[in-house]
Amino acid sequence: MAARYKRKQEQAKLAKEAIRHLFVEAEKASVRDDVLASKHVKEARKTAMRFRISLTSGQKRSFCKNCGHFLRQGKNVRVRMTQHHLVFTCLDCGHVQRFGRGAKKDDGVVSSP
Repeated sequence: MAARYKRKQEQAKLAKEAIRHLFVEAEKASVRDDVLASKHVKEARKTAMRFRISLTSGQKRSFCKNCGHFLRQGKNVRVRMTQHHLVFTCLDCGHVQRFGRGAKKDDGVVSSP
């Protein structure tokens, strides 16, 4: 039983490396060919689902969840910052994604009443 668990861990580790490599290749390919970049993203997502691996937050933000295209700022995505959100708009399909900006950090100053 331990050998099976160890084998699954090794497969997951290899899958994570493959996913990272596919996103790097998608970034390189997006300069010259959007279709190839989208294929890399599709393959990375498929690998992550097959091995039940969560994508990092940066990886999640790098593709459109609606059309699957690789998002490249200034080319096919508009990024807007509001007070509480980052708003990503895919210029290929018009899909809007909102990401929280996180909680404000306490600066350590205590205000007196």
